[in-house]
Amino acid sequence: MMKIIFFAVIISMFFSACSEKKAPVLAPEYLFHEEGQKVITSLINDKIGTISIIYGNEGAFRSALDPVKNHVSGERYIMVTWKQKPMPHWYGTDMNGPIISVETVITRSDQAGRVSFDYSSALCNGKLLDSKDKDHNHRARFIADQPAAVFP
Repeated sequence: MMKIIFFAVIISMFFSACSEKKAPVLAPEYLFHEEGQKVITSLINDKIGTISIIYGNEGAFRSALDPVKNHVSGERYIMVTWKQKPMPHWYGTDMNGPIISVETVITRSDQAGRVSFDYSSALCNGKLLDSKDKDHNHRARFIADQPAAVFP
């Protein structure tokens, strides 16, 4: 009887050892990188489950630090929005999922010195979040007027 139990244990260990190894899920899966851009700030919308980061060139970064928000020509802002997904092995925390959209705002000035915003958006997965704000100038101003996050 002892031999049967011994062989049963050995056989069960053999079959359980033959399962596939599961690769760990690394975070984040989808990165965004563009040369010469600095992180200005981040926005989290738990209501619709998104995480956004606003990047900018040197001019945009200086403007974000300015409490008056005097925009000058040549500032370039990029707002990348990801869908949130639960972070494995860290209960109650979310991380970046797939990229939903990439919005770009570039400031231009006319001959009179008035600054305007050129807004464009690129959709990932062919689908944009339901946005109540269809006014591109208002959206561009929202992105460009975000204050810089406080960095230590």
